[in-house]
Amino acid sequence: MLPDKLSKDITSLLPGRDRLATVIEFTVLIDGTFSPGEIYRAIVTNKAKLIYEEIGDWLEGKSPIPLAVSEVEGLKDQLLLQTEAMKRLKKNRREQVRLN
Repeated sequence: MLPDKLSKDITSLLPGRDRLATVIEFTVLIDGTFSPGEIYRAIVTNKAKLIYEEIGDWLEGKSPIPLAVSEVEGLKDQLLLQTEAMKRLKKNRREQVRLN
């Protein structure tokens, strides 16, 4: 277990708290390859507390959109974009494994 100072303060992703981050930016292309972008430091603010199972069920069409997603403007589109990027990367990775 991490000390409370780390788990509940310094590294927590509770909504509304500014956190220091290192951003690694890249673009996922249609074929699942990617082009590198920049690496930089930033301050990020989490806008919602999401639960993996709820988001997964929604993305798989098993449940309606979670309230936490619908309450934050632009979050639904961001999650759908990230899911599409993940699918492209996963498909490309599987094709690369199959070829090797």
